[in-house]
Amino acid sequence: MFNIDVTKLKDIDISIYKYILKNRDKVVFMTIRELSEELHVSTTTILRFCKKAGFEGFSELKVNLKKEVKTESYKSTLGEIDIIDEFIKNIPLAKKGIEEAKEAIFNSKLVLFIGTGSSGAIATYGAKYMAHFNKFALSIDDPYYPFNLEALEGAVAIILSTSGENASLIEVSEKLKEMGIKTISITNKKTSTISKLTDYTINYYISQEGYNHPGDNFLGYSDITSQMPAIYIIENLSKEIGKMNEEKFGK
Repeated sequence: MFNIDVTKLKDIDISIYKYILKNRDKVVFMTIRELSEELHVSTTTILRFCKKAGFEGFSELKVNLKKEVKTESYKSTLGEIDIIDEFIKNIPLAKKGIEEAKEAIFNSKLVLFIGTGSSGAIATYGAKYMAHFNKFALSIDDPYYPFNLEALEGAVAIILSTSGENASLIEVSEKLKEMGIKTISITNKKTSTISKLTDYTINYYISQEGYNHPGDNFLGYSDITSQMPAIYIIENLSKEIGKMNEEKFGK
């Protein structure tokens, strides 16, 4: 939705950006004054942000936001999408990202796999899998984990997010960047916010899937986008590290 380089935003713009991402369903029904009061900023500041995001004003931003919210109100896609075929077509793009990122991982002293929700479970798997290739790896599924710069010296962080727009993981990416920690993202699209924030990005480009719970189930819609590509990338990335170990130290 946003045509914006988040790395060039001021702190106040970042706070507006994060709030809109996290509260899209709410913002589409707010006036600019209501949003300014919610964020404790002037309406002029919000209008300035809209310009930076590529919109003429707040009304145009809301129109585009409504389209996005409607698109992401997932309809059930069970059996309609062949994820395997989609991903196979884009494996060369994923492998290009792996090739670019593997050196940073090989030269690191510690690899942190970071994710939340289902991506948190994949982060745990990733750390255990990579550990088989003589690499000290840990997983974190708490975005508010207290990072310590001294303890992370020589570390590289792999951030897992299907959408690349998870607000808490955006904060983690920014924090690690400020600390000077090398970051690698594994996300669906290169245009996502987290992809833009990290030093390296590995993307897999598959359709977003959802399940519409039948009846009056309070769960509503669930994001059921496959984690298979992330697992494939982690396993191939780990094997590349193994090959690099063999070349350096011998079999």
